[in-house]
Amino acid sequence: MSSRLADYLKTTDVEATLVRCDTATPTVARAAATLGVSASAIVKSIVFEHRQEPRGAYLAIVPGDCRVSRAKVATALAVGRLRLAPAEVVKEATGYRSGGVPPIGHRQPLQVVIDRRVFDRDVVYGGGGDEWHMLRLEPRVIQRLTGARVADVVEESTADPAGGTHA
Repeated sequence: MSSRLADYLKTTDVEATLVRCDTATPTVARAAATLGVSASAIVKSIVFEHRQEPRGAYLAIVPGDCRVSRAKVATALAVGRLRLAPAEVVKEATGYRSGGVPPIGHRQPLQVVIDRRVFDRDVVYGGGGDEWHMLRLEPRVIQRLTGARVADVVEESTADPAGGTHA
């Protein structure tokens, strides 16, 4: 599906690069090792839906070495309780499968929140549409293209020992 993202990038006037990896990058740890960067340089794009009344999808973008707080995401987006979206909702809302969701270029507009820590880096790597690609871009580009709010949306204990997926 990275071809969909490549097509999207051609329609925008942004500096972003799709990086083809030699190995699959289904986790933050694998993506970081493959790219030779720290886990904090990887961003996870995590899709949520409203817990009681599915009213569409919501996206949280957090550093790869952090765990997202559903409660903080809900507060930042001024919505009720959220739950992780199932695979079919992720695919329908973003156009991409879990494990490859990029931070930009989604099938439909989403309400997006970016954790403030993402802006600690000049450049980050997010999902590139599939497990074989990563998207290299500046956090401000993500914010500009998605209209994202910036907030603190990670758990207090930010270590993510499992590595987490990058999407």
